[in-house]
Amino acid sequence: MNKQELSQKEEKMPQLQDLLAVAVEAMQDRKAVNIVSLDLSGVDEASTNIFLICHGTSSTHINGIAKNIEKTLWEQLGERPNHTEGKQGGHWRLLDYFTLVIHVFNEEKRKFYNLEGLWSDANRKEYPTL
Repeated sequence: MNKQELSQKEEKMPQLQDLLAVAVEAMQDRKAVNIVSLDLSGVDEASTNIFLICHGTSSTHINGIAKNIEKTLWEQLGERPNHTEGKQGGHWRLLDYFTLVIHVFNEEKRKFYNLEGLWSDANRKEYPTL
């Protein structure tokens, strides 16, 4: 791929902040609880730039949040996750968009995994539940 083709491809790719903003809106649209982003871009051990975390109140709610995120990112930005996990259990869903990894937990699993505590050196931002 030459420089011009690479430049055109990069222009079409959504920016990380666009992915984050659309994902947060999709969470808020489905009444996700306690939405938090952790900016890991300055953390050497991190495998992604941002974790976006929230929780739902039931397995149906968790799956609805995750499905809405996938649907909205596809419709608005043409992005599909590289990898997903947790569809069967209903306690946790992961959507991996390379630079943005989204976790949708139930409250118990969120407390158990404590990602906010594990990555406490990351810059944290909270978003309102609408």
